Amino acid sequence: MHNLTEFLSRNVHWFLFIILEIISGVLLFRFNSYQASVWFTSANYVAGIVYEQEAKLLSFFSLRENNELLTKRNLELEQQLKALSNQLYDQTKDSTYLKRGQFRLLNKYHLIQAKVVANSLDRPENLMTIDRGSADGVKKDMGVACGNGVVGIVYLVNTHYSVVIPVLNNKSNISCSIDGRDYFGYLHWSGDAPNIAYLDDVPRHARFKIGDRVVTSGYSAVFPEGLLVGKVKKVFNSEDGLSYRVQVVLSTDFANLRDVCVIDAPQLAERKQIMEAAKDYLLPRTSTGVSADLAGSAIKAANVFPCFRAIIYNKEKEEKMNVDLLRRGALFVILCLAQVLVLNHIHLFSCATPLLYVYFIISIRRHYPRWGLLLWGFCMGLLLDTFSNTPGVTAASLTLLSFVQPYLLASFIPREAAEDLKSSIATLGVSKYTWYSFFSILLFCVVFFSLEQFSFFDPIQWLLNVGGSTLLTFLLVFVIDNVRGR
Repeated sequence: MHNLTEFLSRNVHWFLFIILEIISGVLLFRFNSYQASVWFTSANYVAGIVYEQEAKLLSFFSLRENNELLTKRNLELEQQLKALSNQLYDQTKDSTYLKRGQFRLLNKYHLIQAKVVANSLDRPENLMTIDRGSADGVKKDMGVACGNGVVGIVYLVNTHYSVVIPVLNNKSNISCSIDGRDYFGYLHWSGDAPNIAYLDDVPRHARFKIGDRVVTSGYSAVFPEGLLVGKVKKVFNSEDGLSYRVQVVLSTDFANLRDVCVIDAPQLAERKQIMEAAKDYLLPRTSTGVSADLAGSAIKAANVFPCFRAIIYNKEKEEKMNVDLLRRGALFVILCLAQVLVLNHIHLFSCATPLLYVYFIISIRRHYPRWGLLLWGFCMGLLLDTFSNTPGVTAASLTLLSFVQPYLLASFIPREAAEDLKSSIATLGVSKYTWYSFFSILLFCVVFFSLEQFSFFDPIQWLLNVGGSTLLTFLLVFVIDNVRGR
């Protein structure tokens, strides 16, 4: 136990660094839509490739079994088709009736063929990945179906892959009706058997029987009317007794689902746009354009600031530490105000922006408590992000620089130097301070602009931003430290 406590106390700055970077990452991808979309696109692309290769491997080893099942299935379908054709012919004396009826629903829409590369059945919120994306014409909120019935709705779209919310997801909500009748309700999955769902809100006056087909109602902007969903198995009363709850046996076999099609229906897309426009019109207007999430992050930043009063390193140097704390707090405020009010508005040659607040970190003395240094850097970054509308970008960059600063400083000073040596031109000399501050600023700018741009499609602009901002910031830091030394 003693060894564990000693280990934790000795490496507390490592754990604090990881925690602060995780918080910064959450802010970065939660409140920056561009970075979040790029992250999803990249992650989904990689995951899609992995899932596709896995599916190919499994398919290779199960080809024989699949061929046997397909042969059996084709035989059954041929027998059913022949029997239905004979029945329809006996009633209508028209051999083309069945063919015309089958294509009447589908000939209005463009179907995008796809294969399932990842699927789950044992979770409350199951998701499915298909090998078609925006490059193939797939868009969010398109319906997905297979030969046996409805599959789900497209949720997220990448260039070559898409994520689908299947019927086997407790968030799924599809408008359905009983075939041949005007009664409709909403299909939900309870999370139990993968072939059972429930049709809720069916009116009490509805008349139907066990075995009736359940199809899409056509009242939504996702699926056309008449797509098969399943068959009625049981009927229950709702909890309030005002409607029926219908147990439905799903027609789609999600456990063996491989081939699907995405329904590209311009008519449904137009209907969806009209419905979304109506919803936007009814939304309440706010008097300010500041989002609640950003305001919440500002409040959190304000609540974190008082913790600086708790920084105490050594009781014997308490008075000196308090004075240093006051000076550092004053420098903290001055640099933040200068950056927010003045420096953020300077963009020389459209690429060079002075990031003078970096001076706060690189000027911290030797052997400063590393956990305190990390908190200074994180809180300064969080405060600047709040006023610059870049949540997580500056916080992550300054936290990393705060973690690396002691190692950079140690590489430019001898071991026998004073324990509380301050990093400045007067103490390090012009040459060592130049290299120390330059490498520190360069490291920060590389991380900062990488997170801000979060793309390498324009490397020239990235290099210009990093190089221009590094040089401009270095000159300002050098001048300010020289003035302070006098």
